[in-house]
Amino acid sequence: MVFIIISCILISFLLVYFIMATIYHLDSDVRYGQKMSFRQYLRISCVAPEKWKIVDVCDCYLHYKTGKYTYDYTNIYMKTYFDVLRLKRLYKKQQKREADAECSSKRAELIKLWQKDINNFHDDYLEQIGVYLKKGKKL
Repeated sequence: MVFIIISCILISFLLVYFIMATIYHLDSDVRYGQKMSFRQYLRISCVAPEKWKIVDVCDCYLHYKTGKYTYDYTNIYMKTYFDVLRLKRLYKKQQKREADAECSSKRAELIKLWQKDINNFHDDYLEQIGVYLKKGKKL
């Protein structure tokens, strides 16, 4: 019984994958556009990473900057739908890394502000102790 349920789930996932892959390959932009594999992208993007940008609208594809202006780019699609899934995963990892870095920098600024408040409180406290001691009172 368990084997039947697991095999039905697996067949369902494969059916959805094949449907999505078929839809991806029937898209006219993908069919007639520039294509490369995910492995080729990883190898080529190391040379000039500032020229490559992953775009995730509904299907994940690449922008390759061909000129000095922001609108000078070429769309490059993945050869297979599996490569698209790998590119989406890479994009999500990059977004998470950027969000974590931004959160860490904000946290560092907040900690600096807290330290400044602590130092100010410490200085005020030392001033008050000095005034208290000048009056001849014991602590």
